[in-house]
Amino acid sequence: MNKTLYMKMAFIAVLTIVAVWAVVPPSKTLKPGIDLAGGTSLIYEIDTTGKNLTEQKGLSEQMITILRRRVDPTNIQNLVWRPQGDTRFEIQMPLTSEEARTKRENYDNILNELTSGNINPAVVMKLMKKPAEQQPDEFKKLVGDDPNKLAILNNLASAYNKYQQMRTQSDSLNEKLDELTKKVQDVNVNIPELKEKAYTWFGPDFNNIDQQKLKEQLNTYLKIDVNSPDTKKFDLAAEYVKTYAQWAQISNQLISQDTGPVAEYNNARMKLDKLNLTKEQLVNILNMQNSISRNKTIEELKKEFPDRKEKINELLNAYEEYKPFQGRLDDPEDLKRMLHGAGILEFRILPTLGGPDLDSSKIN
Repeated sequence: MNKTLYMKMAFIAVLTIVAVWAVVPPSKTLKPGIDLAGGTSLIYEIDTTGKNLTEQKGLSEQMITILRRRVDPTNIQNLVWRPQGDTRFEIQMPLTSEEARTKRENYDNILNELTSGNINPAVVMKLMKKPAEQQPDEFKKLVGDDPNKLAILNNLASAYNKYQQMRTQSDSLNEKLDELTKKVQDVNVNIPELKEKAYTWFGPDFNNIDQQKLKEQLNTYLKIDVNSPDTKKFDLAAEYVKTYAQWAQISNQLISQDTGPVAEYNNARMKLDKLNLTKEQLVNILNMQNSISRNKTIEELKKEFPDRKEKINELLNAYEEYKPFQGRLDDPEDLKRMLHGAGILEFRILPTLGGPDLDSSKIN
């Protein structure tokens, strides 16, 4: 084989390599790891409570198979799944593009700003304990002159005061019953039996106690001689029954599931949610598929929160800019939520500096 042929073959080989390089460059096929390209590494440990060493063998690979099927079944998210022994595994998530990160960061910042104006329920409940005459001014400091929000706070204050008033009455009557119990027992009256008799005489609600009927029933029950009555025994028993009836009536009203002060107070407290915007609420609205329904909901939201109207518009614009870059897993928090939603992981191990879980040189 002559020298010219060798040169021709070498020239053809070079051309082939250049052609392949141009058509399929290594930068498109060989993706650098997260140590070079950047990204996030999550390390999880499987709860092996109740499993012996034999049952733990290969557990991490089984878990990876299950989670991968649920989180990324078509393998389009470019996640790297690696077992670390039998009970741990690592998920590497590559970094998204700089433009996508910028859009996402702007969107997240506005979302945080929008929800930062929320009212802490603990602050509201603290105001409930203030004198009634001070509450209107305090409420205005929280929600301004918005009549709907003021109505929510005023209704809560009314329900809270009613509940506290009846609770105080109930506690006071309960204390009186405790004092009467010893006195009634000292005159040889059986308290549980007296309560049972009272229910029989007047019914469980004790709405109205007829004094004459009470006198007749007690005289019969206590076997008191009407000619020489035991006044002390009768008076103590009668006072106990009357006090117990008042306590039972208030207690029944308090715990009534439909109209009781407890139900009214709980319902009023639940309406505090209308004073705040949650991230989940906003994200769900933005992700609505029906644009007409979404726009209608957004307009209603602006009416409910006129002080945040401009910020809602900013969030909408930021979301529209970010939406073209949005993927299922463009942020580590998205991956964590999907793993949590898989309903398998019990807890997560996060390596920390100085901790035994990972060499400090590998923690970024």
